[in-house]
Amino acid sequence: MAKTINFRCKTPSGTIQISNLTDQNRVLDLKAALSSITGFSQLSVLYSYPPKELDLSKEDTLLGEIFKSLRESLIISENLSGNIKEVNSQLKHCPTGRVAHSVDFLNRNTGKLVRKVVPANNSCLFTAVYFCISNGVFDPTIGRSLRKVIVSKLKEDQIQYNDAILGCPNEEYRKKIISDDVWGGSIELKILSEYYSMEIVAVDTLNVRLNRFGEDKNYSSMIFLIYDGIHYDALYFEKRDKPGSVITIFPTKSQDSSELLVMALEVAKEAKSKGQFTDIKNFKLKCLACSDCFTGSEEANLHASKTGHTNFGEF
Repeated sequence: MAKTINFRCKTPSGTIQISNLTDQNRVLDLKAALSSITGFSQLSVLYSYPPKELDLSKEDTLLGEIFKSLRESLIISENLSGNIKEVNSQLKHCPTGRVAHSVDFLNRNTGKLVRKVVPANNSCLFTAVYFCISNGVFDPTIGRSLRKVIVSKLKEDQIQYNDAILGCPNEEYRKKIISDDVWGGSIELKILSEYYSMEIVAVDTLNVRLNRFGEDKNYSSMIFLIYDGIHYDALYFEKRDKPGSVITIFPTKSQDSSELLVMALEVAKEAKSKGQFTDIKNFKLKCLACSDCFTGSEEANLHASKTGHTNFGEF
């Protein structure tokens, strides 16, 4: 007997329920339902925790073979890389080199990059990454799930992530990073980039540069974070003709990608000119465990290695 699966779908415009599909329906039916409620012709669907991509190309697969629960949460976004492929195909077959109809490209003429501020709760990197990979879903509790991804990768590949790279024994690093009190950094961004098969561009406002994780992997999509020296926020694209719109996943191989990178650098320059950065060599930190105070990250790191205290606040 067919069993109804209740889908809770998080979309850029809000949360929508789908309750007319069963475990005997197929992926094709789910795609049709999602396209109907979102209006997206090209879909990206994430499910499970931590989120993973649903293979929409396997249209004949029964939903019951994929989803083991009768209550499932999905994160729906528009697959921009798919749209870009369609546009490039049109360009190839257009003698004039122009698209036959209007295409809404993402550049400074059609919108701007906007900062999405996330809580400074030691998990800002994870919250910001999730906001971007989910195309605008804000979940301040997601840190624990993504920390488990990091721990799993570190345990799996102890040759690449050796003591020299981590600055301490692999097992010790795993015990630290699973804690909600420990910040994430470049190692975590590298691992998350590989896990999601997506380039992560960290816009450094102190040094006005782009730190690109996964640039050498030939990924088809990228996301942007903004980093002020100790804190990460997310960057998203807001269309000028649709105030409040949120686009966070961008194609890496399109005529827009180069301009988006330039726009990201401009965001960094503007943030630095306004003093929106933290000089990690001279900023003041207070240990929230013992109230000792320090100047710069080196002093704080030394204190952490001696005492095991890892919860700091800026003052």
